[in-house]
Amino acid sequence: MPELTAHPGKIVLLWKYRGWHPDFFQFRQYQWCEAKQKCLRPWEEPCAGSASGAMDTSAWKTYRNDTMGFTIKYPPSWAGFTATEATTPAYSHVAFSFYGTHRPFEIFKIVRFSEEQWKTGKTLPFTFLLQADGVTLVCDGCCKEGGDTKGGGQFDAFQQERCAEVPQLLKTLQWSL
Repeated sequence: MPELTAHPGKIVLLWKYRGWHPDFFQFRQYQWCEAKQKCLRPWEEPCAGSASGAMDTSAWKTYRNDTMGFTIKYPPSWAGFTATEATTPAYSHVAFSFYGTHRPFEIFKIVRFSEEQWKTGKTLPFTFLLQADGVTLVCDGCCKEGGDTKGGGQFDAFQQERCAEVPQLLKTLQWSL
């Protein structure tokens, strides 16, 4: 029987082979749910009622994207970011970046899947965020995935600091539909 170990804030890929056919657990993504104290596949069982500590966001501003249907708060350190929307046949997304004196790399992006697109998208290595009414939001390149806050070595010091803040930003994500 495969073992599942809790790793808060990390995606867990089951890939242990003990007499099972290796395709049985092929890329089945699990995430640790603090509120339920277990690993979940969030598109099947959402993690509701997160038990995280309260965060003071009173000085934060709100970014609203009516096309994608969400709002997200950001701290003063994110002033001057650029949000760039794009649509592909596979999904739509908005990428959050800093330009000007910084290297032109996106810090993270929020990806929106329709119900049909999610049938294939859920096998990709995204961080699940929200799901409602046939729409799923995930995060791609959400920094700290795998402990990387350096953008694979491409981020300058400023971008690394913003990358470290991404988990707090994602906690403020809400539907605006």
